[in-house]
Amino acid sequence: MSLSPRAALLAAGTACAWAAVMLAVPAQAQAVKTPAPGDLSFGVSAGTRFQADGTFHKGAAAGPASVRSRDWSDAYDRTWTLEGEAAYGLTDRSELALTLGWSWANASAMDVGSVAGQPLRAKFDDYDAWSLRATYRQYFDVSPTFIPYVGISGGVRYTDSIDAELRSDGFTGLGQPAVLKTGFYKKSWIPTAGLTFGWRYHFSGAVVGLETGVFYDWKPRDDDSVLAAQGLARLNDAGDRITIPLTLTVAF
Repeated sequence: MSLSPRAALLAAGTACAWAAVMLAVPAQAQAVKTPAPGDLSFGVSAGTRFQADGTFHKGAAAGPASVRSRDWSDAYDRTWTLEGEAAYGLTDRSELALTLGWSWANASAMDVGSVAGQPLRAKFDDYDAWSLRATYRQYFDVSPTFIPYVGISGGVRYTDSIDAELRSDGFTGLGQPAVLKTGFYKKSWIPTAGLTFGWRYHFSGAVVGLETGVFYDWKPRDDDSVLAAQGLARLNDAGDRITIPLTLTVAF
């Protein structure tokens, strides 16, 4: 079975992170290296984003067409992420990090309503986005080898355009093709902000850890170039969402 380029990149990133952990396990655990003023460190992470809340498209009705609302979790499979960061020590317990990330998710075909009494199915383009965030982290002195932290993060996410393919035999009864292709969301720069929680553990020169939190992404720009003519312009008056990330991190 062949892997897609995205799956291969995720597998490689995760494998590198776990390899660093496994190679370090036999070594004796050392005291965690906390940030030092003026120190610059680097890290890589791989993980996923769980969908907590968010409407992907609203419901609408126009003539013989009736469309039900659907969430992001209906339209897409799980979102995967790869990230790299550079962090600058502010004090011996705080740092400021700049993170560049890539996230993606495969679209799922789904039933969304009906046209002239016939089922209506929708398939959207895969989700593809880049992000740039600044994060302030505050560490807490719990033990020599284990150090938790909290953070506040904000930045922008650049999302690729998302088009839709709407398919129904009801279209043919109206003298139209059975498949309607339409723009749905335009390429967009959207704000993103969140809180993070995690811990770091020091193994033989490398710092490994887990991070989670909660993030809010604003809605992308809607594309009504085709939908407005069908009376369905309100479908994409949505798109903001709340996600919960879970990432494995290796920092050097």
